[in-house]
Amino acid sequence: MAPVNLRKASVIQRNIQARIKELQSSLEINTRTMDIWNTNPNKFVVDSSDAAHNNIAQVVKLRRILGDIRHSVGAANHNCGVNAYLTSRELIKHNVSMFNSLRKADIQLSPEELESKIQYIKKSDTTDTSSYGRGAYGRNSSASSVEVNIFNKEDIENMENMYNSSKADLVVIEDELLRINMNSNITISEVDYSFLKELHLV
Repeated sequence: MAPVNLRKASVIQRNIQARIKELQSSLEINTRTMDIWNTNPNKFVVDSSDAAHNNIAQVVKLRRILGDIRHSVGAANHNCGVNAYLTSRELIKHNVSMFNSLRKADIQLSPEELESKIQYIKKSDTTDTSSYGRGAYGRNSSASSVEVNIFNKEDIENMENMYNSSKADLVVIEDELLRINMNSNITISEVDYSFLKELHLV
């Protein structure tokens, strides 16, 4: 049995998937272009057919090996606690994204600034002599509301701190996952490993 750490196993899986995709693409076209001056057209057809059948067999074998590797990786991830780390990583990534957006929010106005803004809008509304765009009671319908920022300076600072804290937590988890992936192994049979090696997939 050939030992392979989890990080290398991940690379091998991607290589196998790419190879399967490549082979399947070639099989989707079930005709081949032959030069009309080919001196042995029957041989060309036979060789093309043999190559296609070989590709089919290769896809089937690669899928079986891929399934075996995935099963082994899944068991190793469970035993090493990787699944718990992966779950935590996804949750923290969402927090990083949320706090990264919130920390950029505009700070709410002071009561004095807000009142000044409201009075300015009201004054603009009441001094508008045009009837166009006015709603009930002669007020400009477009000036019936005002956008207010809901977070104060302390809130924004807390969002910044939570963003930095979440990023730091993410780094810790990524480092731990890397350590586990480098130090935890699965095994691939010598026959399968040799086959993958012949295809330059390991």
